[in-house]
Amino acid sequence: MTVVTVVGAGTVAVLVWSARRAEARARVAGLRRAEGAGADPGRGVRWLGPRLAAAGLEVDPATALGAWLVAAASAAGVGGAASPVVGLLSGGGVLAAGPVGLALARARAERRRAAELPEVLERVASELRAGGTVAEAVEALGAASGPLHDDLRAVSRAIDRGAPLVDALGAWSRRSRVEGVSEAAGGLAVVARLGGAAAPALEGLAASLRDRLAAGEEARSQSSQARMSAWVVGTAPLAYLAFASVADPGSSSMLLTTTAGRVCLAGGLLLEGAGAVWMRRIVAGGGR
Repeated sequence: MTVVTVVGAGTVAVLVWSARRAEARARVAGLRRAEGAGADPGRGVRWLGPRLAAAGLEVDPATALGAWLVAAASAAGVGGAASPVVGLLSGGGVLAAGPVGLALARARAERRRAAELPEVLERVASELRAGGTVAEAVEALGAASGPLHDDLRAVSRAIDRGAPLVDALGAWSRRSRVEGVSEAAGGLAVVARLGGAAAPALEGLAASLRDRLAAGEEARSQSSQARMSAWVVGTAPLAYLAFASVADPGSSSMLLTTTAGRVCLAGGLLLEGAGAVWMRRIVAGGGR
């Protein structure tokens, strides 16, 4: 109980301190980027920054990385008070939860961006009906708020630097993983190149993308039970191992005290990870 209290109090203090420093760090990082100065961040921060942005999380990468490591260490310490195996599983679980949660957040952000594509095409069509151009519509959409704000602003900036609209749209299509971006960018590029009465074509493309997204959401809802089953099947062995290590410490001591036990434990965890990846592929493949 003493260990849990000390570790918990330390964790809260560190997280509060990190939260107070987050805004200051973000301001300093912005000033350094504006001035083109400052030390190059570590590889982990460079890797994490673009992924946080892709997930729609406005969090300082250094703060997020530090909070993740502190949470993993705290979970390992609290779990270790019950048994070494629980400590190992708790710390490893928090470490694994970071990339998994980031991937899930990125998938949700991509779905939000995909859901906005039909509206973007319809707004471009409205601009064309009013006598505007595709470039003007993209610039206006990039200045507005929304899930696709950053993407459209990048296209608008490329046009301001002198890039042709078709090339800017092609670059957006190549770098984006959002479903429907290639079709939307291709349709806008065709309209910008050929001209003519293109508003009805863009509205038809928007309706087609909306129908496809609706079908995808329906498939996701139908496969929700399969995804839940995959989580239960994947976590049940780990939960039983943690329960057994607390109820009967002697039954799991060989996993940490003998070479064969450590090999079995490492092999089991690797197989658990491989099974989780395999089930995710099966469930994802069924939804396509």
